[in-house]
Amino acid sequence: MRLSCYAGFYCTAGAATPIPCKGGTYGNGTGLQAETDCKPVLKGYWAPTGAPLPEQCFSGFVSDKSSRI
Repeated sequence: MRLSCYAGFYCTAGAATPIPCKGGTYGNGTGLQAETDCKPVLKGYWAPTGAPLPEQCFSGFVSDKSSRI
């Protein structure tokens, strides 16, 4: 039985608990099944671990698309 995952996390087959999307990526849907389902942030945005949506960088800060927080 597959876990029911929530936004910002993915659930692999056989996982006992949801796994958060890594910092610098986000999962804006439910039912993600692999780390590759987490989307990378775009330039000017950032996302902490387990983020359901990216956030705009704070004034005075810059992030390229590969940034991880």
